[in-house]
Amino acid sequence: AILLTLFLGAVAVFAAYFYTDSQLVFTPASHETKLDLTEKLRSLMLGDEEVDLSPSWIFTRNVRAEAFILGFGFFSFGVLGVLLYLFNFAFIGLAMVFARFLDISPWLLFAAGVLPHGIIELPSVLLVSASVLYMGARLVTPISGRTIGEVVLETLADVFKVYLGVSIPLLFFAAIIEAWVTPQILYSVLGFAFNW
Repeated sequence: AILLTLFLGAVAVFAAYFYTDSQLVFTPASHETKLDLTEKLRSLMLGDEEVDLSPSWIFTRNVRAEAFILGFGFFSFGVLGVLLYLFNFAFIGLAMVFARFLDISPWLLFAAGVLPHGIIELPSVLLVSASVLYMGARLVTPISGRTIGEVVLETLADVFKVYLGVSIPLLFFAAIIEAWVTPQILYSVLGFAFNW
């Protein structure tokens, strides 16, 4: 389940990137547009009073997102949970296309804006999504000598062990990095890319 989920995530990133890239006609942004966009990103990432990017807010949002993956996955035998997972990874591909609009290397944006916290956060999402895939397969596979209720309870226990014991602690550390480290790195890279 983990390898299949990882493969599907990579496909979602590249499919979103190449599809969006093929559908858009790029006219490179002017220097003034780039500066304006990076100033908006700076205020968003580094301290706009109207936007709360604290570790607790990021942590709560990510825990809720993974709970949605679990919930939708349970009620659809894994299908809707995996679709939510794919949507998250497709968003990375869309952000990389946006980087091209700003004449920034998509891989540079990925390395600066996703990897610092993504090294911890993406495995968390991957594990929860693989658990949902595993749960869907278990719920539709008859097991001799066990009732459906027993299979559901055992499967939910396994899934919640992963969610509560592994994914949530990973999200806690990822939220700290995403709030305090990633914005600084990303803003430095954007400033470097625009020769500030």
